[in-house]
Amino acid sequence: SLCVLDFTDTPTIFPAEMAAGQPANVICSFNTTCNGTAPTLTWVTPPDEPMSASHSVTQWGDTLTYTSVLSLTPAPKHHGQNLTCRITYPTVSSEQILTMTVQLCG
Repeated sequence: SLCVLDFTDTPTIFPAEMAAGQPANVICSFNTTCNGTAPTLTWVTPPDEPMSASHSVTQWGDTLTYTSVLSLTPAPKHHGQNLTCRITYPTVSSEQILTMTVQLCG
C-alpha cells in the first residue's frame, strides 16, 4: 500500500553524555505507521569525525520504529558543532539537529 504522508514528523535524537576522548552513542529514532517504502536514516557529522552507525527496525502493532545508533568519540573541538539525523523518503525528507556539548575531562 502507498502512504501519502502529511510529512510533519521529524526524527528524535536522544543525546548521550559526551566527554572528550570517551566513546559515546547517540540514538536517532523515527516512528511511522506507513509500511510501504522504508525511509533511510542518515547522519550528517563534522567532516573530520570518524563514526559508525548501526540501524534497526522494530514493529509494535501498526507502528514501525526505525532506529540508528551513531558511535563516535568526541573531541574538545566538537563542542558546539552539530550532528544531524535525517530521515529520507523518495519524495520527502526531514531532519533533527543536535548541538554537541562536550565535557572536558579532568
